[in-house]
Amino acid sequence: MAELLNNVEANSFSGDEGEVDCPDGHEHPDWTTMDLVVNFTVEQIFDLLFTDTSFFRSFLDSQGTTDIVLGEWSDTVDASGSKTRSNTFTIALHASFGPKTTPSCETQFIRKESKPGSFYCVDCESLNDPSLPYAENFYVWNRYCISRLTKSTSRVTVRSKICYRKSVFSLVKAIIDKNVRNGVNGYFKPLTEKLTQESEKVAANADQPRKKKRYTKHRNPPASRVTTHPSSGATGSDQLPPSVKQSTELSATRRTTYITSTVRVMSALLIFLVMFNLLLFCKLWSLESRHSALQYDSSNSGLYTHQDLLEILNKQKYLYEKDINHWKSTLESSSKLIQELKHSVEEIKAQQKISSSQLPLKDKVDL
Repeated sequence: MAELLNNVEANSFSGDEGEVDCPDGHEHPDWTTMDLVVNFTVEQIFDLLFTDTSFFRSFLDSQGTTDIVLGEWSDTVDASGSKTRSNTFTIALHASFGPKTTPSCETQFIRKESKPGSFYCVDCESLNDPSLPYAENFYVWNRYCISRLTKSTSRVTVRSKICYRKSVFSLVKAIIDKNVRNGVNGYFKPLTEKLTQESEKVAANADQPRKKKRYTKHRNPPASRVTTHPSSGATGSDQLPPSVKQSTELSATRRTTYITSTVRVMSALLIFLVMFNLLLFCKLWSLESRHSALQYDSSNSGLYTHQDLLEILNKQKYLYEKDINHWKSTLESSSKLIQELKHSVEEIKAQQKISSSQLPLKDKVDL
């Protein structure tokens, strides 16, 4: 790994085999997720964590991670003096609701203050699939500090921070903070245990002649590399490799299908409402025709006897009361149906607004 950093600027550290501390002015993020002393050299622990080894792959497999693509480190340094590589995989989610898996892209940077054999500072920035709610509003920053204690032991310290690209409501931010912290701690706790087990094996066999344990490297096609630092202003969609972009396009297609279905349902409701109004118009026209017929009978009352007139009047009264009751019942039913339709349309509009507010905002608007 020493050859990897030939062009990376290194600060001076006192001693060739003594203890090494983080350089002055070195920033440490919010909370500590790992602080471990292991029986490995700095180079060995770097290779375990930041190259394609069977150790790291077996750890990812134990976490339910699939579609693992571990990239190679770039041969050149970027404007900040760092070397980069990108990894992509599908991580398992353990939330009680929502998707159970999501594609993820992790970009790693070897900081320029790193010095082979003494100290490594590696930043890891994780971006989740934009189809997840608020995924484009934040990313997770993990800083690994690997420092030498003795010739054969090292200290591994990891500190993490949730970095927000865009402001979110305080309630949403609290939910994101809680879930992301649980997810990050749930990742580093088993990693700490696995490193501890490997370190104890080395200590137990230290006095026994043995072959040097080597971790085989897998030859996989190199992943699409993200060489632009997220803080440089590029959006998350520009940094995602083709596999994640394909997932994003699929999510966009699903959203388009949902909106189309919603429009169709609203159109069907409006058509039904128009037909119902036509039905009411026909009923009104029928009532008006019957009323005209009764008026015609009254105009010819001279042709009838007194008894006939009484029967006609009673018949008119009966029909009038029957029509009034029927009309009241029809109006009440119509009013209730119109209110229900109005309520349904308002609910559909509200759901569409909520869905639109949760869509990722690509290049305008981040577990």
